[in-house]
Amino acid sequence: MVECEAPVTEPFVVLSGAYQDKFSYRRFDKYWQDTATIVCVDLPGSRTADPVPAEGGYDVQTEALAHLIDELGLPRVNLLGISNGFPAAYRYAQQSPSRVSRLVLAGAADWPPRNRERMTQMYPILTAGRFAEFAEGLLDLLMCLDPAVTVRNREIVRRALNGRFSTIEEADLPGYLNVSDLLLQDGAVLPGGISGVPSLCLVGEHDTFATMEGARALAAEIEGALFAVIPEADHLVFLGRAAEWAETIARFFTDRPLEELDFLASLETLGRPAADRGGSSISVEGALHV
Repeated sequence: MVECEAPVTEPFVVLSGAYQDKFSYRRFDKYWQDTATIVCVDLPGSRTADPVPAEGGYDVQTEALAHLIDELGLPRVNLLGISNGFPAAYRYAQQSPSRVSRLVLAGAADWPPRNRERMTQMYPILTAGRFAEFAEGLLDLLMCLDPAVTVRNREIVRRALNGRFSTIEEADLPGYLNVSDLLLQDGAVLPGGISGVPSLCLVGEHDTFATMEGARALAAEIEGALFAVIPEADHLVFLGRAAEWAETIARFFTDRPLEELDFLASLETLGRPAADRGGSSISVEGALHV
């Protein structure tokens, strides 16, 4: 936790993505610490926490998140679910909308079958300790490596992450297997959508893991949800375009207009209208293109 002496909004509760931990987003303290208290947590099934059951891991994570928020005595929170941190954030907002002031799902989409197929192929490679091969496969899965596509800071990010994942310590292997087990589970998104929570689905233009199409579909099931795209970025937009990513989230969590952000490639309202509690129709109210 990073306490804010004079917060202007509810605490930011940050759920990090796969193979990360609660310290992975400390680089964003400089962007957020004067706005709100920041709470980063390792839920069960994350790299440094206890494993989850073979089935129902996302349920366990959601229950743990609810317990955390209650134990900290937080009446309401701004909830940020990043990549594989999004299912617990989504479910908590779905089940306890009165406790969530605003919701951001970043790099989030219901995983397509091809992602699980590739993770299934990589699992024995990781188990066997072939970490260099695992790193190559993981980066191919998470990054847009097409040289014809512009992704800012791609080579810097690739080198840094390749160095990290190709040199996994044997003692850390169980944690990586915990995450991989969770990634292979089905049912990240429960039916019914979310109502009563101001929400933003944020994605990189060239995200090949949680694609724009998948993120749009997720936003369409959330009442009144916004959908925003950061250009020249892939799934690792929080590394490649950190300042823009952090500013977008901070603005949304403080009710400042995103239309003023000239770096967004698209800003649309995709979520179902409030009157439509059971359908999944898309109502596009506006768009910003730069």
